[in-house]
Amino acid sequence: MKRLLLIAALAAGLHTANAQGLTGFSISLEEVNISGLPALQSYAWAKTADGKWLLLCGRTDGLHDHRPPFSFPSNQANDDIWVVDPNTKQVWSASINALSTGLKNALTATNTQFQQQGDVLYIVGGYGVDFADNQHKTYSYVTSVDVTPLANAIINNQAIAPHFKQITDSRMKVTGGYMSYLNNQFYLVCGQTFDGRYNPHNGGSFTQTYTESIKKFNLTTSGGTLSITNYTETIDAANLHRRDYNMVEQIFPNGDTGLNVFSGVFQPVLDIPHFNTVDITPAGHSARSGFNQLLNQYHTAHMPAYDAANNMMHTLFFGGIGMYYFDAGNNLVGDSLVPFVKTISMLTRFGNDSMVEYALPIQMPGYLGASAEFIPSDSVSLLANSIVDLNDSNGKILAGYIVGGIQSTDPNIFMFASSGTSAATNRVFKVYLQPGSFGFSENALNAPFQYHLYPNPTRDNVTLELKGANLLIEVLDLGGEVLQSIAIDDARDGKKIQLSLEDEPAGVYLIRISSANFTRVEQVVKN
Repeated sequence: MKRLLLIAALAAGLHTANAQGLTGFSISLEEVNISGLPALQSYAWAKTADGKWLLLCGRTDGLHDHRPPFSFPSNQANDDIWVVDPNTKQVWSASINALSTGLKNALTATNTQFQQQGDVLYIVGGYGVDFADNQHKTYSYVTSVDVTPLANAIINNQAIAPHFKQITDSRMKVTGGYMSYLNNQFYLVCGQTFDGRYNPHNGGSFTQTYTESIKKFNLTTSGGTLSITNYTETIDAANLHRRDYNMVEQIFPNGDTGLNVFSGVFQPVLDIPHFNTVDITPAGHSARSGFNQLLNQYHTAHMPAYDAANNMMHTLFFGGIGMYYFDAGNNLVGDSLVPFVKTISMLTRFGNDSMVEYALPIQMPGYLGASAEFIPSDSVSLLANSIVDLNDSNGKILAGYIVGGIQSTDPNIFMFASSGTSAATNRVFKVYLQPGSFGFSENALNAPFQYHLYPNPTRDNVTLELKGANLLIEVLDLGGEVLQSIAIDDARDGKKIQLSLEDEPAGVYLIRISSANFTRVEQVVKN
């Protein structure tokens, strides 16, 4: 299958002054060096009141070994708490060794679920080696962390124990799930209970049970003690049997805030990832039909961004692991081993609630992004807890940082590769947003033409502005049938063309722009 989409034009008027903000954007990455930053993956994080990062939990090695005696060794668990100032590039740390056994277990766990509310970070569950009995297990801890006081204690070399509270609750025995905060409640979604040592052949070294659930609850503190109240649980074995995925805050077309469960592993019957997504609102959840997410399947650094002016919800995924990717010839390749990829992909939800997946023109500079985190900058305006507000700035903005994760030397290094290694990384990348359409990024790719396509979505006509010569413009349906065809001899000084979808039913259409040896295809949604 030839690659149908490399770039996306996001909104009309992208190259004019826009009083409503940065509704159309492209992204760029800039690597920064922070000396002393630890190499961590699958960790938890929070931000202090003055913008420092608090990093804890997780691991210091790469992708886990597939041989049970060597999987998840205790000496590769992160046993320090780190404070990082991204502006001054200072780093401080404190050991957890003096803490209680329960706190040490929770703070060395990997694949925890965590969520910051105000100045408190809540950490639930996770998987690790118990300090009490040296057994690998999923924990049932709920740990609260006073973020800014803890960071200040670490910076000033003071005792850290007073800044934690902890309880155990069997309902919280989850790893590889995701936790968020919605409608004044915590949501603990999907994940598993995994006890023992990993074995890819499903041997007797472990027990595994997927939660297949959405757990909603409140966390309160009374008399210095944490407690769980208002607990409810919804089971859905068909759609919530997944782990190690991305759950991202979303603003839905009607303006409501909710959550989106993206992909994850593994399907109940087939040993491949899920491709569908699940919408979650306070009213309930529903799996989306007719849409598959192909380019990212595991937990990856990701960034949600909302364009209220055009009612578009974008979610970007930076590298990571995916079953599909585009090769050097722009062919879509499927690999059932689910390799590391360099793809930076984006899912856009339009005002008519349709969704489209894009591969962006730039890639990660290596096999990076898996088990990394995106930490928003202090200079970006956020909606809800984590959604970048695209209408709050007109110029180039620092949206945030991609921090740590796993870096691999090759796409497939797990069981069947003859070479290749992975390791946790301490690499950090600034993510910038700047005004402009992805559709005008061709210069960087040596394209022989430029174009701008709008509006998208549309109710009837689409305007195509382009510069170039000897071009063929075609409108196709998703079955590949050519609906319109226009030849352009000379548009080097610019030309504006109206493409009509007025007589076509609502749906997704392709606009193909071709020169003698170069082609670009855009998807357009008709409401």
